[in-house]
Amino acid sequence: QYITGLSSISVIYRASDDRYREAYLDLEKMFSSIHWVRQSDVPHKDFKPLVLQTLKNSLSPYILFAVDDMIVKDFVDASQCIELMEKTKAYGFYLRLGTHVNYCYMMDQPQKIPPHLSLGGGALVWDFRAAEHDWAFANTLDMTLYRKEDVLPTFERISFKHPNRLEQSWSSSNKSKNTIGLCFERSKVVNLPLNMVNPSDCRHSHFMTTEELLVKWNEGMKLDIHPLFQMENPSPHMDYIPDFALR
Repeated sequence: QYITGLSSISVIYRASDDRYREAYLDLEKMFSSIHWVRQSDVPHKDFKPLVLQTLKNSLSPYILFAVDDMIVKDFVDASQCIELMEKTKAYGFYLRLGTHVNYCYMMDQPQKIPPHLSLGGGALVWDFRAAEHDWAFANTLDMTLYRKEDVLPTFERISFKHPNRLEQSWSSSNKSKNTIGLCFERSKVVNLPLNMVNPSDCRHSHFMTTEELLVKWNEGMKLDIHPLFQMENPSPHMDYIPDFALR
């Protein structure tokens, strides 16, 4: 609804039984322009190959990752982000960050806004070495734009079997020599960790199970994202009880 400038969208997903598979088929019909990639019955074995295949098949030299609990909450043009990355040679463009992001949800503690410079057009640049917590976390799947050439060689080298492991392995791999990041003054996305689909120590709100979400879908409902429009969330992740609306 709010993001433009994407050349293509691919979704890698898994369905644990026919009920979820049927729900995804409904979704595929609604968004037929998206490239849907279903995992096999042994998803831990095919996740990495499918990620690499999707990266290589993409014609764009840039890649924007997103996990399943991300909500885009404000207008953003990906082509503007690419233009600024070309201009500054920054490592990534972090849509989840902004000058109001002064709390780290995962560590449950405040975080300082790092020293930064304005680039005009509402964009900021900062150095990871002068930052902490979320602002120093350079490798993330939470809607950050990267050059494919900076990502693909690392993904080929590291070991991972699901998104949580991918982000962990990526973050602990060799750090990029490029220490510059970009964001907008106000973040464009928020992560709503309603539940956890993979075993992880990551904090989440324990609000709704995948079963409960499936029931809502089968009742013809969807998450209502309108109350989140331009919200100035203090952290990239947020405990939030969502509203639902008819599709």
